[in-house]
Amino acid sequence: MEETKSKIRLFIAVPLSEDIKKSIRPISTALSAVDGRLSIVPPENFHFTLKFIGWVEEKEQEKIRKKILSLTKTLKPFEIKVSGLDAFPTQNRPTVIWAGVSKELTEIAQLFNLSLPYHQESRESLAHLTLARVKHLEENGREQIKEIIKKHGKDFFGQMVIDKVVLFQSELRKTGSIYTKLEEFWVGN
Repeated sequence: MEETKSKIRLFIAVPLSEDIKKSIRPISTALSAVDGRLSIVPPENFHFTLKFIGWVEEKEQEKIRKKILSLTKTLKPFEIKVSGLDAFPTQNRPTVIWAGVSKELTEIAQLFNLSLPYHQESRESLAHLTLARVKHLEENGREQIKEIIKKHGKDFFGQMVIDKVVLFQSELRKTGSIYTKLEEFWVGN
């Protein structure tokens, strides 16, 4: 009988500061009132994804850990600003509602994407904070989202220092994803 290979779903991210989570909560509340079906990201799950790794065998985890360690040693702590609100792919056809972040985080995400040969992104990605995923919109839901973006599109949600990255395991559940922190990697150490 063949042994079943154990796989885990991984990603590398930066958790959001409590102050920024607090300043974004009103946006989450407004989005939860939109006519339609939106999957609102709970504040405890707010994070900036640097690299989605995907499904890997558990034995690969040590190789990934070593690579993250070598990458974080090359970085220095830096500050980012979280501001603005928009939608992917467009406000007329929103599938993801997101808050923006300083371009430095996009540059770090590109470094992680190029350095780890898992789930390579074919397009240049923009670092962002996912607030909600749109499953279905009622007739006026699109206009409600546009109004929220118009009202908060230039809001400043705060700033924070990036001094660590985290390797997370993601378990997919019907009630939403469960994120488990596997290890923290301090920047510059």
